[in-house]
Amino acid sequence: MSDYSDGFADADEPVGEVPPPAAGGRAFGINIDDVAAEYVDAAVKAQIKKQIADVAVEAVSTVFTDEVIEELRERSIRSAEEALREQVEADAADQDRAPAAAAADVAEAPGELVFGSVDEFVREQLRVMYRRVVGERSPRRWAADWWNYPEAVSRLDALWRSWENARQDPVAMSAWWRDHLDHHMPILMSQEGPFATATSSAAAGEMLPCEPPPASMFPDQRAQ
Repeated sequence: MSDYSDGFADADEPVGEVPPPAAGGRAFGINIDDVAAEYVDAAVKAQIKKQIADVAVEAVSTVFTDEVIEELRERSIRSAEEALREQVEADAADQDRAPAAAAADVAEAPGELVFGSVDEFVREQLRVMYRRVVGERSPRRWAADWWNYPEAVSRLDALWRSWENARQDPVAMSAWWRDHLDHHMPILMSQEGPFATATSSAAAGEMLPCEPPPASMFPDQRAQ
């Protein structure tokens, strides 16, 4: 070593060489044998899984013949058709129940009026469904201004209110026609009835003529 080394290693002396593995298969504090065993074990397991997968695919391919696949397809189609049929029937049943449900809702509120006044009942219901030939040459009389005849107003008002009570029950409606309408209308239209001098007319199939009453004569009962 020269005089100018000042404690540094000689140029011929190896510097920074990696020490050889220590006894027992360790290097840098790592057990090489354990690491190798771990990777070998993982590789073996992966190879086993691959072999099993290949065998499984081959087995499935063997089982799923064209006949089996066709049978599965037909079963799927039948299941889909059955599900569709059940859904269609369920939708149809819901539609059938809808009118009944609506009728039930109406039945739950018997006090609710369809027509707000006798005038509305005469204009929108009575003269539409009850059509008769009336006039001076007919045995029946009718007055377009029926609201000017007190007896007519009373009888028609009774027809309206009894109709409102009977409308939800078919049996009651039949009784309404027989006991109420068929009783009052012939009297009203009689040549000796309240319309005896009236000149309003209607031909066969025509609605009975009606003139609007004074605006405040028949207030809407639904608003009260």
